[in-house]
Amino acid sequence: MEALEDLLAKDAVLYADSGGKAMAPQEPLVGAAAIARFMAAVSQVRPDSDEFESRRVTVNGQPGRLLRGPAEPPFGEAERLAAQKALAMLKSDDADAKQFAALVQRARDAADRQPTRAAPGRQAEVRVWSVLTVDVVDGRIQTVRIVRNPDKLAHL
Repeated sequence: MEALEDLLAKDAVLYADSGGKAMAPQEPLVGAAAIARFMAAVSQVRPDSDEFESRRVTVNGQPGRLLRGPAEPPFGEAERLAAQKALAMLKSDDADAKQFAALVQRARDAADRQPTRAAPGRQAEVRVWSVLTVDVVDGRIQTVRIVRNPDKLAHL
């Protein structure tokens, strides 16, 4: 996690747009440590990387990354409440990435939500999960923008 923090400016900001329909922070995360904990936790609860296609894209003239994978189940009230609790934990300096990931995973398990799988002999529906862009200033990432809102990604 230290390596990721070293890439980020100390006062970096992460903005996420989920539209309340996918797991993502509902308010900006500020600071390299909080952003690094968030990114480390997300990498622990996301499905296996072999289920995803990741490619470089240009978003509003900036370099970005598009992540495409199995369709996610609808984002319900249990997931929304878990996301709020996880964000509060993440913003406290007491939480680490593993605690955050465990909280998110327990919420998903409790809601009995798993990523959509294809029936045998059928290919799973593939959708865009997220688009990520960064602003780099003086060699450090100053701003991270993540769009997870399915309404804004449906056309991709």
